[in-house]
Amino acid sequence: MDQEAKEKSNSLEKMLALLDLFTESNPVWLSEELIDFMGVSRSTGYRYIKTLHHSGLLAAVGNGSYILGPRILELDLQIRQSDPLYKLAGPVLHQLFEETTWPALFCVLYSHSVMCIPR
Repeated sequence: MDQEAKEKSNSLEKMLALLDLFTESNPVWLSEELIDFMGVSRSTGYRYIKTLHHSGLLAAVGNGSYILGPRILELDLQIRQSDPLYKLAGPVLHQLFEETTWPALFCVLYSHSVMCIPR
């Protein structure tokens, strides 16, 4: 991979890594904090934030603060409606509940965590 491709990959990784900062305990971030996290110039940082904002992945809440944007909800809905494993697990979990009256979870290993969705 040439140097230009590496820099683009690193730039994209830096920009997308911003989304991981938003947690239940820290749902709002100032643009300056996001830029500091990335370790890029202010102009580059603002360009990344603007790109994420225009794509709907970040939403401005005033005074230079951002939260996760509505596009994430759209993607969540799309996954729930179209993911093959999710679609197959639904009827099985429903039948399991009907037969046992025990609640059931659909769990998937993602990265270094387990994502569980009740059905």
